[in-house]
Amino acid sequence: MKTILYLMLFGICFNSSTEHSNFVNLFEVPKNVHINSTLNINACNNKAYLPLELPKGAKGFIYSVKSVGKSKKDEPKSNLINNVKKLSAKYDASQVSDFIEMEGNQKEFNLYIIEEKSNIMAFYNCGGYHYLNKYINTKSRSGFVELKDNEPTSIYFGIENPRNLSSVNLEIEVVAIL
Repeated sequence: MKTILYLMLFGICFNSSTEHSNFVNLFEVPKNVHINSTLNINACNNKAYLPLELPKGAKGFIYSVKSVGKSKKDEPKSNLINNVKKLSAKYDASQVSDFIEMEGNQKEFNLYIIEEKSNIMAFYNCGGYHYLNKYINTKSRSGFVELKDNEPTSIYFGIENPRNLSSVNLEIEVVAIL
């Protein structure tokens, strides 16, 4: 009887750990964002933003942002979705970004994860704004953002060039978790 009970318990645990989330690539190909160099940071021209239109019912998203050299002649291919699918077989979706290998050309940037259009416009125009997460002077970043039921499905990446005299090229990929 104990053996049957243990087998049933093992079967329940095994079935629950093999359930996988569905993943959706937000961009067909990685987005490239270029921020020019500037001599006057007070002019607020060292920023860019990217809207993330998440599908309804998204539980969260995994992202990858890395600095790259000059724009590539070949069209970039999306690698994040393949990495997420492979890693999600072993790890929970919230842990997948910890195992994503990032390569970049080592130029620094500031990344803000912002909700609501009014906040992203204030960020872009050097006003006061609220953010969900902030990463300062990073060279590459991957992460997981869990969405609550009452959170909006529109999230923005605010990107800032902290080094005024050199431009920054970024490659951004986002995978929504359903």
